Amino acid sequence: MRADFTLSAYREMLSNLRGAGYAFSRFGGLDIRKRQVLLRHDVDQSLQAAAIIAEAEHELSISSTYFLLLRTEMYNVLSPDGRDAIAAILYHGHQVGLHFDPTAYDDDPQGLSNGLELECDILERVTGRPVEVVSFHRPASSLIGKQNEIQGRINAYGERYVHDIGYCSDSTGRWRYGHPLEHDAVRAGRPLQLLTHPIWWYRDEPVDLQRRLESFLSDRTKRLDRELAANCKPYRSVNPLEPEAN
Repeated sequence: MRADFTLSAYREMLSNLRGAGYAFSRFGGLDIRKRQVLLRHDVDQSLQAAAIIAEAEHELSISSTYFLLLRTEMYNVLSPDGRDAIAAILYHGHQVGLHFDPTAYDDDPQGLSNGLELECDILERVTGRPVEVVSFHRPASSLIGKQNEIQGRINAYGERYVHDIGYCSDSTGRWRYGHPLEHDAVRAGRPLQLLTHPIWWYRDEPVDLQRRLESFLSDRTKRLDRELAANCKPYRSVNPLEPEAN
């Protein structure tokens, strides 16, 4: 069993879960009597990385849920690149949910409710699909394992999805609850919610996580450089727009 964080290792992990008798299901289809994986991705850094993972899953005939941030400096769901990546995720048969940052709003329940409704409405307009599932971004412990729905939408951190079934996450670039294939729920044939972050998996070079993040930052800087050169004449006069590499 490979433990490296690469695209090949990711494919192998999913194939091994299927070989262990697991089917991949969306949150709304959870049946706690069956061997199911609720495969989820919190897209914290890169929509392009998410699109690569989405294609790899499609090739394995696996459907998952991608949770997208609206309040982030990392990407823009309304930019041409962002919309292209989201279109690719949907084209490959995946679901899009909202990755909701509650710290962006007032602590009072009404502020959170209004913020959630606002962001769901925006994301639905972007994707043309209903937002049926929400996950919190870096949630406080008080938000984990509570209500299973938030304003009529499934809460990925609800009790049914983190306590009643197994839960496994690669947050911070490591398996916080052990490798999925070694998880107690999988050993017992129980359902599992598997959370991954595409930034750790989208390339096949087995490099350390710091270099992976530096590579992402370099790619992002080049993209911004091209955008600035394309749209700002003073900048372009000193930094001419180079042809985009194939």
